[in-house]
Amino acid sequence: MALIKTNARSSSALDATILTGNLPAISGASLTGITAGGLVHIKTQTVTSPVATVEFIHGTSGVTFDGTYKRYKVIYGNLNVANAGVRVGLQFRTGSSFDTGNNYTWAGIGRDDDSNTQTGQSTGDSFISLSPRNHAKTSSQDSAGEFIMSDPSATNRYKVATGYTGGMGGNAYSESYICGGSWEDSSAINGFRFIANSGNIDTINVTLFGVAES
Repeated sequence: MALIKTNARSSSALDATILTGNLPAISGASLTGITAGGLVHIKTQTVTSPVATVEFIHGTSGVTFDGTYKRYKVIYGNLNVANAGVRVGLQFRTGSSFDTGNNYTWAGIGRDDDSNTQTGQSTGDSFISLSPRNHAKTSSQDSAGEFIMSDPSATNRYKVATGYTGGMGGNAYSESYICGGSWEDSSAINGFRFIANSGNIDTINVTLFGVAES
């Protein structure tokens, strides 16, 4: 194994400019004091042509979405929809299919750049809406945001998603909203998908992370 050498200059701190040779390989088993908590990248999907849904299903195409993590975080951007007056939301998958019934409740509130407070809610919708207002519908507009989902493998509580969305929305206002909701079923879920309440999603970039606790 090559040794690290220094030139004749003295130094009280490690200085990469005076090192020569090769660093030895480092064994992870020898490292201490390093925590593993934080975001763990799972999968990124980029949509550049119209699709009906964007799906993340456990065990498919490298997706982990089960009890491996207690919480999962999703960050998305470049969201455009095909039609005016359209919102995008989340549906959950249990067993081998997504629930498309009116078993989702949600609420959202925020402001736009025209000094308007916008709200929206539902006590029985076919998805958890990511915004109380319409999402971006032209290439010059852009909706972006992030949300957290908690404990998908639990069987003793409803499944939830909560976060924020903003940008230049489909109503041609700059805006920012918080929005959250529940799938009112305690069954374990093994997937989720983005879906518009009408027409297609034209573009979107989505990244799924697991939230490591330690």
